[in-house]
Amino acid sequence: MSDKNKHIRNTFSGAGGSKRPPLTEEQLQAKIIELHKQTWNPHAFIRGRTADSEYCPAEILMELAFDPSSEVRFYVGRHRNTPVDTLVYLSNDPNRNVRWVVENNINTPKDISEKLKVQRDAEMSYNITHPPQTNI
Repeated sequence: MSDKNKHIRNTFSGAGGSKRPPLTEEQLQAKIIELHKQTWNPHAFIRGRTADSEYCPAEILMELAFDPSSEVRFYVGRHRNTPVDTLVYLSNDPNRNVRWVVENNINTPKDISEKLKVQRDAEMSYNITHPPQTNI
């Protein structure tokens, strides 16, 4: 378990001297959902960290897939709990980094992953054969 996720577990379970028993993974997910619905944060950094948490449930990832920040969508696209239909939606994202993580997500359907690979290869070929023009 990463330090970040230990911190999340300790924060919600009352570790460090509290009398509360540790929370289960299901309880942690429910707590994240509850906090997310109560306090939608205007900062993309916080929303991105929510999507990056291993305890973030699919329903929040589905909601965050529509986030205006490409950083948040990036974390949604690489998360192991992101539903397939959400990955398919993100496969058409305008940001190439988002599409790249979707291509490499283990849950992305093979046909979508192959489509993204072909697009990426075509983009790379174009960038190599058409370098940016500079006015020196």
